[in-house]
Amino acid sequence: TQLSATPSHLRSLVNHGLTKKLDGLRITSAGEPLSVGLAESLFLVCDSLFNIYGPSETTIFSTIKKVEPGSKLITIGKPVPGTTILIVDEEGEIVNEPGKVGELIIGGTGVGMGYLNRPELNREKFIENPFPSYMGRYYRSGDLGHWTEDGEIICMGRMDHQVKIRGQRVELGEIENKISTDIVVHHVAVLKFTEENGEDFLRAYISIKDPYKSGFDTQSWIEECKSSLGKKVSPHMIPSQFVILDHMPLNSNGKIDRNLIKSYSVNEAKNIPQGPKKKNVELVDSENRIKALWEKVLQVTDSDPEDDFFKVGGHSLLAVELISLIEKEFNVNLPLSVLFEYPNIKGVASQVNKLLEEDLKSNSGCLVKIKEGDTDKVLFFIHGVGLNPIEINTLVQNMDENQTIWGLQSPAVVDSTLSPMTNLEEIANFYISQIKSAGLSGPYNLMGNSFGGLIAFEMANQLTKAGERVSFLGMIDTVASQNDGLRDNFIRGLNTLIQKLLFEMTFVVKDFQYYLKFRKKYISEKWRNVKEAFSNNKGTDLYSRIKHIERVNFEAWRNYKHEPIDAKITLFLAERKTFYLEDPKTYGWSSFSREVETIRMPGEHADMLKPPHGEKFSRTLQSILNSVN
Repeated sequence: TQLSATPSHLRSLVNHGLTKKLDGLRITSAGEPLSVGLAESLFLVCDSLFNIYGPSETTIFSTIKKVEPGSKLITIGKPVPGTTILIVDEEGEIVNEPGKVGELIIGGTGVGMGYLNRPELNREKFIENPFPSYMGRYYRSGDLGHWTEDGEIICMGRMDHQVKIRGQRVELGEIENKISTDIVVHHVAVLKFTEENGEDFLRAYISIKDPYKSGFDTQSWIEECKSSLGKKVSPHMIPSQFVILDHMPLNSNGKIDRNLIKSYSVNEAKNIPQGPKKKNVELVDSENRIKALWEKVLQVTDSDPEDDFFKVGGHSLLAVELISLIEKEFNVNLPLSVLFEYPNIKGVASQVNKLLEEDLKSNSGCLVKIKEGDTDKVLFFIHGVGLNPIEINTLVQNMDENQTIWGLQSPAVVDSTLSPMTNLEEIANFYISQIKSAGLSGPYNLMGNSFGGLIAFEMANQLTKAGERVSFLGMIDTVASQNDGLRDNFIRGLNTLIQKLLFEMTFVVKDFQYYLKFRKKYISEKWRNVKEAFSNNKGTDLYSRIKHIERVNFEAWRNYKHEPIDAKITLFLAERKTFYLEDPKTYGWSSFSREVETIRMPGEHADMLKPPHGEKFSRTLQSILNSVN
């Protein structure tokens, strides 16, 4: 059985009872962007789901993508046989680099002859032999997109939906996608308007799903939506006005009628009836259950639902323990970054309830705003091997008030249904796409902690290849290469083994007490890793999930092939060394960068960012960022 419809129609079917599994059902989505949330709902009823793309001018569809359950990013796939797609930038040059956005130009047997009696439009939209290597008739789609590393295309929306606000480019579809992740939202359209004084602004039109209309508190929801958007996108992408509609007007094709919406004024729009705000019994229950776990982990009593986790004794290790317990209690997946976004019992409970109400496992993105600041002072921090963004809480507390920090976290730690990405190139490309989707742009300041330094390096590599500027590339105790010792080269491996033994002996002589403390912790950690490796537990528990991803990341690190880049690396190194290095000066990075600046910081690898060392580290990093920006 085949069902083909637009996402708007499919969403309506789901909302009105299409919720039971239908064996043999194949669904094809076309005409509008297919959201991850809608895709997950459709997988409950169908055997297979396809996302297709193509204007009518190219005979219905030009690309196809089979969507897999658990996908965090839905592309439009690859060109179908007989079709060629070019991506062309503003200068009219073909774009082949992953991540660089341009217009989709479609050629092949499906391209039409043109519009009847519209010669001027034909000359604009249908072009012959656009490039020496690409002959024939091509159609200018007016859609924006970019290639992925896998040769698929991510459609970024219409060129005429790309507007400028405060001098910065904004893709309206990206804002709509972020708003539509809220479980109460049925339809959303974001439009640009201009004030009488010439100032541009954004207005969001929202329709609410029927089950949530009774007692809907418009003002509270708008405030919460703005707050949530502020953690996901740049400030200029947050609409200044919100209008709640009783029903979103759709055209005959089932798409949102933007022209009709634009004719509405704020006062003319039909707002849904307001009612008294209901007391959420489930939320209260969630709060009480989370409060019990909170107090167990922090070893406190009588906690206030508004208490900040980090101000009542919480730190990164306790955060892992708390989130693990909450996941087991409610059978959901929560990222560690949830404690940055919602650092109290009430906030965490609201996020858990959202997942339970929509029957989702996870509802979090990989890009999280860690610290609010100016839009022109932005640092992207990439997690270490432990995948824990909470490790940078010291930076939040000690860096300049106007310094913005965004954290990037692995999608597999956010959602246990996803497999970890297995190579650094894929991870870097995905993180870049997340940054661009949030409306953020260069020059880029990248900082990676330990393993995250390798991801930051590859991100810088891909960004510079795409013509973007990386103004700062920082690493924290990141080693460039990982070899297999004796398996790589026997003589070299044997020499390395001897050097490691000499390092251990020196470590013992110089600081015996610290050595015992460090090795006890190290052996305990290794033993737990061994047990996890043989437990076949790959995702039901946060700690197990992290350890599984660590093992995959280690293999990605070992197999990574560095390409030299034309960028300076700032390498923060721990003064206290707890492991042997063949190149203690630059950790092997001098072979891959035109300049490596090394800065020694107090502490050892595991505690450089923690008190009491974190404050000095934060001030040093801030001084460098201020000088390069």
